[in-house]
Amino acid sequence: METIIKTVSGVVGAAASFLWGGFPMLLKFLLILMVIDYLSGLLAGWVGGKLSSKTGREGIARKVLMPVLVAVAHFVDVILGTGTVFRDGMTIFYLVNEILSIVENVGRAGLPVPEKFKQAIHILREKGEKDKSEN
Repeated sequence: METIIKTVSGVVGAAASFLWGGFPMLLKFLLILMVIDYLSGLLAGWVGGKLSSKTGREGIARKVLMPVLVAVAHFVDVILGTGTVFRDGMTIFYLVNEILSIVENVGRAGLPVPEKFKQAIHILREKGEKDKSEN
């Protein structure tokens, strides 16, 4: 059993090193927030009576694609020799999205969210949608 654990740990570590240039704290934080966001979405759907397996599958698909794009950003950094600029930028982009989504899920589940925080989230959402439409 010990050999299996060591082997799996080695493979995971090698994969993380190859795909993301290691396992930096930003990536760890993103993975934690991805789990929290998914669980908070499930709870919000359950509380609101809108729990859907289709929505859950779509959520998992998006969660799988986030680290994929972070890996792509890492390879862009490697090719351009920019250190970790693109990888960290992509990771921070998704961190902010996950935080906003968690707060929205908490609000949908019925937990009060301060009004100023809701306004800030609304502004960030609008800015994000505006940026998407310009591209």
